[in-house]
Amino acid sequence: MTVGGKVMAKKSNKPDYVKISTFLFIDEYESRIGEVRGVIFNKFMTLLNYDLKNTKNIDIKPPHCWYRWGDEVVKYYIKSYTKWDHEDLGITTVSWRGSTPDFSLDDPTVIEIRKYIRKHIEEYSDIDGWERAIDTLYGKAPYPFQNEYRKLRENLKGATTRSVYIQDYHSNVLIPLFDNAMKTFPNAFSEIKKEKSDFESVFRVASETGTSVGELREMIEEFWFFFCYYLRVDKKCHENISSETLEVWRSSIPWEKELYVRSLQDHAYDMQLQGKEKRIDILLAEREERVKEFNDLLEEFRETDQRAEM
Repeated sequence: MTVGGKVMAKKSNKPDYVKISTFLFIDEYESRIGEVRGVIFNKFMTLLNYDLKNTKNIDIKPPHCWYRWGDEVVKYYIKSYTKWDHEDLGITTVSWRGSTPDFSLDDPTVIEIRKYIRKHIEEYSDIDGWERAIDTLYGKAPYPFQNEYRKLRENLKGATTRSVYIQDYHSNVLIPLFDNAMKTFPNAFSEIKKEKSDFESVFRVASETGTSVGELREMIEEFWFFFCYYLRVDKKCHENISSETLEVWRSSIPWEKELYVRSLQDHAYDMQLQGKEKRIDILLAEREERVKEFNDLLEEFRETDQRAEM
């Protein structure tokens, strides 16, 4: 089509199946179960995508990526017709906003979507259903490391809330889980090989020197969050994400890397791991230099202020 001598893109009349799926699921879930939690919505959408692609050869093209809490829909792309409520601490709910999308109940893809919605709600709507949905989803993770590291995180999470003392927990439970996870660390992420090795050294020595489960869990979580900045931009770990969005994600990595390195150095310093391992000593020397540069800069600012007041 040409208008004013310019070639115009033809408007697509193809149904927006991501929007339709979102509306149908929220409508069905709210009427049968209640409010839709963010974790429930994300697991539905991503499992729907896997099911339709693998069993029906239907690709509804949801914008999604693997990130901190598993495979999730990128909210930026669906915010025009969804509302994400974060009022309750630790709980996010998702609801529909706007008018009903246009679709036909006779559309073969819509028929399959509705069938899967009924199946999904029946299978995962009980009290432990969302956890089983997460298990199912992680079984489809691109890298074994994601599954093995999740086992470690979940075990530590449970250990920090249990009142029952587990004898030799660090050596008999924690370190074997840690070893299993780190053995599967993907070669695709070689650009953070140094940070991974530094983390391993600090964690192992810390676990051997009586560091609390709470502090160890904090380190485990920080490394995971750091790793996930790289995970979501990996070519195996996202679909239907624009190059502009990927560039925004990549642009945040250098700063997040700097923050992580500083935090790991501080953990080694606070736990007094000086002299415990050569790699850790190098980390602490880097921290000492960083702190010195910062203090020198502060002193320079003070001197400048003093001169200005004279």
